[in-house]
Amino acid sequence: MRGWIISTLIVTTFVLLGGETTARAAGFYTVKGHLFYYDGRSQGMRPVDQYNGAANVTFYIYDEDQNSSDDLLATGIVDWDGRFEATFYFDQSSESYADIYIHFIYHNSKWEVVASDGGHYWLYTETKPNRAYGIVDFGNLFVPRNTNHEKAMWVFQSMNEGWNYVEYINAWDVGDQITVQWPGHPECPTSCADWDGIQIAQNRAGDTVNVIHEYGHMVNFRAWGGTGPDPYYCLTEGPNADNCGHNWNSWEENYTAFMEGWANFVAYATLGCIGNNDCLDIEDRSYNVMDAGNEGNVTAVLGDILDDHPDSHAQDIFKGYDGISWNFYGMVWILGHMSEDEIDAKPTIKHYVNEIREVYDDISYIAWHELMHNSWVIY
Repeated sequence: MRGWIISTLIVTTFVLLGGETTARAAGFYTVKGHLFYYDGRSQGMRPVDQYNGAANVTFYIYDEDQNSSDDLLATGIVDWDGRFEATFYFDQSSESYADIYIHFIYHNSKWEVVASDGGHYWLYTETKPNRAYGIVDFGNLFVPRNTNHEKAMWVFQSMNEGWNYVEYINAWDVGDQITVQWPGHPECPTSCADWDGIQIAQNRAGDTVNVIHEYGHMVNFRAWGGTGPDPYYCLTEGPNADNCGHNWNSWEENYTAFMEGWANFVAYATLGCIGNNDCLDIEDRSYNVMDAGNEGNVTAVLGDILDDHPDSHAQDIFKGYDGISWNFYGMVWILGHMSEDEIDAKPTIKHYVNEIREVYDDISYIAWHELMHNSWVIY
């Protein structure tokens, strides 16, 4: 299932710029087309090295005027497959025809991708002059190859993957628009996120997991309501301090491991890797989680809570049985249910699971025993 951002402006459906007829400017116009980009991302289970639709980019349709500012005729959002379309009435008695062009900007109401100087990435079509009312078809349009606009589109579409899973499929509202900067600040060499937005490293534009991982941090921060310790925890906390690295197998400060493990979990859930060992054996971990300082273990436990995939690591009579299967919305809700005191205390996976138990105290011991593989004291 794929979603798109709903436009509230002018009678709009999703498809690009279109058609060719001749008459006066007054009347209804339908402008349509397709916007594609070459997808060179590393995308887990998703197809790579092919042209895909530039979903959820905002488009603006203008009438070009020689002697005054151009007229905005309509605006809308590109559909999930790259189609865009807008129908509108235009009447300018001083002109016989409309000179139509399209302006695409890499933003919508939920996220935007900006350059290092904060400016938007955008594309213009050529003007189709002297167009009468009716269909104006711009046909197939392509983001220029091997350009920063192409790589910025990769970042934009990875954010789209995360939004599609978190907000469209699972109905968790992350809140206000998230600003993603690419290339990000040099102080974030492997990408980073804080309360204000996301920084994607210059060499990570095509790394879907990396981008959605940072989006996963934003889901966490927004669920907490902007409270909690400094998001740059990984540069200042724990035994590894400036070298806590976000490595799947590394040992990190417990709070860092939880934050990074959660962000990994959002990325792998988005890409369909939870309960899908052909994608990534998310549960192939040691499960030493009582004092979990290992983000791979944290991700595995969160994945186990989400999925209904038989768990080959379960103990004794529980072997092959996965006793818990939650939806993603409920898992984010637990983050938001944590008190400010708990968050300020730098929560770990243990705090998270105990929060679940406090909210849902009727969950059976057997389910929790199986889930935690004898590693948790849960009485």
